[in-house]
Amino acid sequence: MSAATRERQAPPAADERGGHYRHWESWALRAALAALVGYQLVTGNRNGATVVAIGLVLSLLPPLITHFSHWRVPRPLDFIFTLAMVLQFASESLKLFEILTYWDKIVHPGEIFLATGVGTFLLLGYRHRHQLDIPDGLAAAGAMLFGMVLGATWELVEFAMDWFGNANLQKSNADTMTDVLTNDAGAIFGCLLAFWWWRHRTRELEKDQAGAIADWLTGRLSRLFCEHGFAVGVVVALAIAGLIFAGWRMDREPLPPPSAIPGQPASWQFTPGGSGQAGTAVLLGDWQTDARGICRVNPENSQPGSEQMGLLALAPGASYGLDGGYVLAADIYAERPPLGAGTAMATGLAFGVRDADNFYLVHLDATHDILSLERYLHGHKRWVVEQRVRTRGNEWHALQVTVEGDRVAAAVDGRPIFEQRGIVDTAGGVALWSRVTTAGCFADAQVRQA
Repeated sequence: MSAATRERQAPPAADERGGHYRHWESWALRAALAALVGYQLVTGNRNGATVVAIGLVLSLLPPLITHFSHWRVPRPLDFIFTLAMVLQFASESLKLFEILTYWDKIVHPGEIFLATGVGTFLLLGYRHRHQLDIPDGLAAAGAMLFGMVLGATWELVEFAMDWFGNANLQKSNADTMTDVLTNDAGAIFGCLLAFWWWRHRTRELEKDQAGAIADWLTGRLSRLFCEHGFAVGVVVALAIAGLIFAGWRMDREPLPPPSAIPGQPASWQFTPGGSGQAGTAVLLGDWQTDARGICRVNPENSQPGSEQMGLLALAPGASYGLDGGYVLAADIYAERPPLGAGTAMATGLAFGVRDADNFYLVHLDATHDILSLERYLHGHKRWVVEQRVRTRGNEWHALQVTVEGDRVAAAVDGRPIFEQRGIVDTAGGVALWSRVTTAGCFADAQVRQA
């Protein structure tokens, strides 16, 4: 190694690494996170305090890297990383994803934008430090792909959390696909901005720092792969295989059998008072009758995003579909919540009900403008099909579900929306379903032969 190379790779003197560059913007953001922890504790929101405290701890990674690598993380990288932590964990702590309908379409691409900027800066620093002959176009393509893969990986994490933990993070197929699209846009623009910043606003010392940090990070990773590459590959392969097997196995548990009592055609005219719930049984949630009909309500004033579904069985103890097809219909109404209270406005009809954890659901979501067919299997939601249907809160719609053997069809206001075949285990009870911030109401429910 030449003397010039050794000089380039040696850490700068302490006054160069520290000096007057104190990264006050990043520490101001960390102070804001600490203040939010205190606010959540004072207001009694311990879960919110825990979430933002995790973000505060993660925001200290750049100072820790500085300490262990003996190279100061460049000021722009420190600020960008800390800002990403603030965006994610403050939004989650304050439930902004649930209070503002499209907040995730701002935060997630914003985070990918910032992460791609950090990745681009480190890549260019590595190229600068080792004087590599990598064209700008190739470097930009690699940085953009890094950001796109990062965004797609996060969607896979959300999918796993929904599949195994029923976290309800991916509201719909359209929600996931638009997340991927906006994440890709964030990766592209993050890379472009990082290239501009590198060329026009980055000092030579900061370029050296970025390269040294990239060298320090990748050096340890490369040594791990060189010394234990086979073992790492085996562990990763086993982990992926284990996840696939666990996902397959959890849906193979036997279902409770349907009731042997055939259901008869019936109708329900819900009226205020105790008689409004005659011929029904509450399986989940709180229900009450008023002038609108029977409504799923949240008297506990749930935190936005923590609203639980309600399930009200019609003709409890009876099973429909044992000896022929049937039609389940009702007028449905989702109350629009006040600003800041939450955004959940989903109402629907359940069929093939075996218990509170096993049923099919056709639900109309006024928040995300979809009509979907889903299956709840041992308490875990499994998506089947969805179609875009634009609706708003504070309006009535007629929802109808036709079940004939393995065929399920749905219509809204008399307009056919989808028809799906190959649906198994459709015999069982019928029910009203809702997940709302304020109220989801039903009137004129009926079940008849198809």
